[in-house]
Amino acid sequence: FPGSSPVKQILRFRMLTVQMVYTRIAKAIKEQGLTGQKTPTDYFSVFFLGNREADDSELVHSEIPENQDENKLVKTLNRSPNTIGEEEDVEDVEDYGNAYQNVLRNRRFQIYVHSKLLIVDDQVAVIGSANINQRSFDGRRDTEISASMFEGSQVSSVGHGPKSKIYGFRMSLWWEHLGKALFERQDWDRSLFDRPWDPECIRLVQKEAKQNWETFIAEGKPQHVKGHLMRFPYHVNDDGTITHLEGHTYIPDFPKSLIFGCKTMIPNFITT
Repeated sequence: FPGSSPVKQILRFRMLTVQMVYTRIAKAIKEQGLTGQKTPTDYFSVFFLGNREADDSELVHSEIPENQDENKLVKTLNRSPNTIGEEEDVEDVEDYGNAYQNVLRNRRFQIYVHSKLLIVDDQVAVIGSANINQRSFDGRRDTEISASMFEGSQVSSVGHGPKSKIYGFRMSLWWEHLGKALFERQDWDRSLFDRPWDPECIRLVQKEAKQNWETFIAEGKPQHVKGHLMRFPYHVNDDGTITHLEGHTYIPDFPKSLIFGCKTMIPNFITT
């Protein structure tokens, strides 16, 4: 649950980590005398996956499922998982009964992906379950699995990446996340996607992700999103510091769950 203490702590660490990356990029831009010409988001982008469906489906119910006891369900949803059996300050607890209804009403949700994927120059790909932390790397705690791929038949050259299986794998992911509609349009140069390092390609992906985000948060009747890749609701300043997007302090449909998270009493080693 977004409002639970462990998730609040994780959201806080995520924001601090992303801000650390952006501030280092901003420092490098300044040192190279490129202030005013380049911004941190020219070199690093943060997205999330989400979905929103138009209100034309008969598969999603607008009420509590009939096989559930409504009072029992709402009471359970209103409890933070880490404090079940303890007294809670109701002002600090997300009302998950209302959140459940909000999600159904607005027909939107984030897509949780547990696997981690790295693709470098269409030549190396690594996918697996491990996180970059002590729990995954210790060898005596979490059990992880990973697969690595290397394109040995072709090599990268200046301005050109190999076009083999890893390239095809990346393009299939971009097709899925950016949406079929973009690939069917004729108003852009499709060879841009062969050069993901090209600033024009980066701006195109950022533009599409921004449009998907705007559809995701739009008021009124829900509409289908064209793609699942969405800009993360951070505003990145020229010095690399992060602030909220205007009007977006909380996770959509969870009015007490801060996007930046917050510091909690949970020890750091539990969430890292």
